[in-house]
Amino acid sequence: MIDSDEQLRDITKWKKPKSRTVDRLGTLMESFVRETIAPSYRQFNSVEQAWRQAVPDELAAHCWCDGISNGQLKVVVDSAAYMYKLQMMSTELIDRLDQLCRRPKIRKIKFVPKP
Repeated sequence: MIDSDEQLRDITKWKKPKSRTVDRLGTLMESFVRETIAPSYRQFNSVEQAWRQAVPDELAAHCWCDGISNGQLKVVVDSAAYMYKLQMMSTELIDRLDQLCRRPKIRKIKFVPKP
């Protein structure tokens, strides 16, 4: 009968060394996140913070930023009444966002109902 310590020693002999492909993939992923994802996240984060400052408190609890694409900020709103109020003040909100956050440039706000 083989001792359990001896079995463990045998198993560790079978272990394959770390693949260079895995190392290369990790390096590529780090580079992708640093060069592509991180800058987009920083821009969205700055717009989101500016949005919280620009929107009146009574409306802020009923809407949130969902994304930015080609100068259009997508905002999800939880009711039609609040969406109407926000649409009525969208020009003011765009001006305020421009003052608070120069990049990215928001030219339009698209309000969408909460799914």
